[in-house]
Amino acid sequence: MLQTPLIRLLRSSRVGQKSQSQNPWTLHLNTYSDLLSRFFCLLFMLFSVATVCDYFQLFKLGGAYFRQTDFN
Repeated sequence: MLQTPLIRLLRSSRVGQKSQSQNPWTLHLNTYSDLLSRFFCLLFMLFSVATVCDYFQLFKLGGAYFRQTDFN
């Protein structure tokens, strides 16, 4: 199956799977960078959905404009 970064990000709960032999500081840094990357991924997805909804709203407004305009 195609492993896109989004699928890998959603499938892996890497926060709880860190090895205990690591330095606690690197463990915290890895956890924070993982959470930060998930946050930006979620932000990007929300921005994409908002953009698509905005275009759909513009198409609806454009259709309403052309329906009420008389071209005779």
